[in-house]
Amino acid sequence: MLRVVVVFYLLVFVSCNPKTKSEIVTQKVESRPKYDEVDRLPEAVYYETDLELEFIKAANVAQKEFIVSEVLITSSTWSSTFSESGQVIARSRSATILVNQEEKCFLQDVIFEQNRNDNKFKEARITEQKGWYTFDCKLLENKNPDVIVRVQSED
Repeated sequence: MLRVVVVFYLLVFVSCNPKTKSEIVTQKVESRPKYDEVDRLPEAVYYETDLELEFIKAANVAQKEFIVSEVLITSSTWSSTFSESGQVIARSRSATILVNQEEKCFLQDVIFEQNRNDNKFKEARITEQKGWYTFDCKLLENKNPDVIVRVQSED
């Protein structure tokens, strides 16, 4: 009898609250507090499609509020961290992540880092995040789509 009640409760609860990922994201966007607005996007100074895709993936793993759709790499070179013996143990690069959801656009400056192990650099991860800013989504229209990596989110 208890199983029947639990199953019935779950069925009623799920059928009364069917929310898609898009609806959840919209709810989060609308419930966000007001942020300072910027009137221009930072300039990307380095372009490498594979690296940009890796950074987008790392950004989406690091934060759950939004789906990051673009990244602008804002440092031209890697900054390296060395061991006591002089070996490179990690490298980092600054970037700006961009979010465009439900006609609201946000950006955040971050630092991506890759640790080195067995003479290979591991997947990037975010090690430092600054605050979120809003911006006019029309600024994205001025970007060269052949240069900036864009990822379409799936519901």
